[in-house]
Amino acid sequence: MPICHFASVCLSVVVLLSPAAAVAQSAEPAQSPKTPGTPRWTAEFYGGGMNESRASGGTPIAQFAPGETFLTTAGTPSRAHASWRFGDGAVLFNEVAARFRQITGRPFTTITPIDSVLRTSASKDGIRPAFGVRVGREISPGLSVEIMVERSDGGLAPSDEMTATITAANESFKAAFLDLIGTAPVTGLDVTSDVTMPSGAHSQMRIMAAVSKVLVRGARWSATGTVGGGMQLRGGTAAEVTMNGRYDFSLFGLSNFFERDEIIIRFEEPPSAALGLLGLSATYDITPGTGLRLGVRAQFVANKATTTVQTRPFITTTTTPGVLPTVTTPALQFSNQTTPQSSLRPSLASTLTTFTGSGMNRQVVFTLGLVRRF
Repeated sequence: MPICHFASVCLSVVVLLSPAAAVAQSAEPAQSPKTPGTPRWTAEFYGGGMNESRASGGTPIAQFAPGETFLTTAGTPSRAHASWRFGDGAVLFNEVAARFRQITGRPFTTITPIDSVLRTSASKDGIRPAFGVRVGREISPGLSVEIMVERSDGGLAPSDEMTATITAANESFKAAFLDLIGTAPVTGLDVTSDVTMPSGAHSQMRIMAAVSKVLVRGARWSATGTVGGGMQLRGGTAAEVTMNGRYDFSLFGLSNFFERDEIIIRFEEPPSAALGLLGLSATYDITPGTGLRLGVRAQFVANKATTTVQTRPFITTTTTPGVLPTVTTPALQFSNQTTPQSSLRPSLASTLTTFTGSGMNRQVVFTLGLVRRF
């Protein structure tokens, strides 16, 4: 969320509450426990950091569906898939690679599947900057109600372990297809595989209401306890990992083949989630109307993060028909026509939810702010 937009939200809160302050002061009963003219309102602008520990619990997909079985032009069984990167698509490719290893007596590279990545949620624990505004109103001596609006980075990004798995899977794709297709009478064989990691555009905004009670008061300082709740709003775009692999070659120098295996992995949170908070703070009075407030809060947010994978296979059809099945059981088939078809099947493109999070994300927020009483 742009900073200017966030600032406008904060100022709107202050502007909306200011008329209420005037009405409350004018309607204050004569027997008020406060001395006439004593400030009842506070406004605080603060900054600090948030240390978030994301819950790892959730429900992964039970299993990836097996591919639809069909016969190749050589009469051997194959299975149709939308991607070689995960599930039964990776299983089939590696089965075929194992058969080639038995036939030739030499090792063949297998594809490293990304199943473990899809069965979990991206999370990046650690400390991130946070800043916000707080407006409070004393309703009785030592007891106040507060409204807070706060912004921080989202922290939804692949962990180091997840990044390592994605990188290994991406590198294995090129080596595996070079080994496999290189056994056929092809020319101009070219295999590429690229991965694009998230840009980190995710953000969070929290709108909270709380009740604060002065626990200890000194001559120029006070300690306060706070309890409350609110909503956490997601900002920015979902974290995405794009894996794009392709292979193209010419069979006998006559028929050209081009197939692309592209997937997009999305790590998302719902647009909003409820939160609860507990806090302690200490305020030191610089002047009668100004102070510094040092605070710490523990916040709890329901973990509703999801992981989805979108498959986008693509095959180029040509005017010179060609088909290339492997001499194995099971087999893979490459084709530049709609009939017979390739094992990689564009018609099977889909978006699949592979993980739904559960549990509570824990946030510890440390803040230092300037308080103004009015």
